[in-house]
Amino acid sequence: MRLPDRLSDLCRVAVKRAQEEASERGADFYDVGHLLMAILMLPESLAFRILAAKGANPAVIRARLEERLPRMPARAGITARISLPASKAINQAVEEAQALGQSIVGTEHMLLAMLAMEDGAAYRVLAESGIDLAATRQWVGEQGEHEMRARREVAPAVGVFQWGCLDFAARSAIQHAISFARSLGGSEFTPLHLVFGCIQALPDYMREALRERGVDLVRREEAVRKRLSALPEPDEGATMPPDAAAKDVLAHALLLAWRRDGSAIGLSDVILALYERGDSAVYTSLQDSGLKAGDLNRLR
Repeated sequence: MRLPDRLSDLCRVAVKRAQEEASERGADFYDVGHLLMAILMLPESLAFRILAAKGANPAVIRARLEERLPRMPARAGITARISLPASKAINQAVEEAQALGQSIVGTEHMLLAMLAMEDGAAYRVLAESGIDLAATRQWVGEQGEHEMRARREVAPAVGVFQWGCLDFAARSAIQHAISFARSLGGSEFTPLHLVFGCIQALPDYMREALRERGVDLVRREEAVRKRLSALPEPDEGATMPPDAAAKDVLAHALLLAWRRDGSAIGLSDVILALYERGDSAVYTSLQDSGLKAGDLNRLR
């Protein structure tokens, strides 16, 4: 099955992980249950955070799902194919996004699709955890409305660098992104420049925690530099606004700040927004940098 073009990159990561999960379990097909298992492995996804926000314990859901998904010896060279129910779930996710007037199909719409299908292991474990379709659909719809407001409000701010909506660490990350983009002769900063800026802006205690885990931040910074140096150089001599993709990331970061009742965008909001709005190169760079979503609460 060819995945719909409107699927977010994080949603595509979830589909890929579902396929890998099914293959590791010796299954010929990956099903809706494998899709939910993949989402539960992505704490940076909105679907994961919805479950936690609604009082469900993702670890408990995963344990219950583990009991229901069969496991057989993995077979070398066998890659699981998509099942008919999983294909239906992806198409249903597209319909959920369309019904809510949202252009990008994310993991939250995949979650709605699982609830709407009312069948299979994924639906049962979600229902057992008290996750309701109507309430979840309303929540996702309301967040979409907030997102449109965030984009309207943040666009003028990021265009003229009125950074009053950013806390110190987030402002520092963007300043590093601007400096690095300028050093490469660019006229705009991109989401990849933001990844580099976030690494540079990490507070000392977070850097120390990463070092204790064996993360070599200098080497990770160089890896991002290498990716950025391969980008074509924009025209020189212009001002340094964000490009369209970086502006989208910052607008989404503002939405994330609102969701947690924050008065300013924090560094963790920028990183989570990069996960949700960045492309595959951004996602890979974040993973390579050691900035895992599970650590981000320590930045709040």
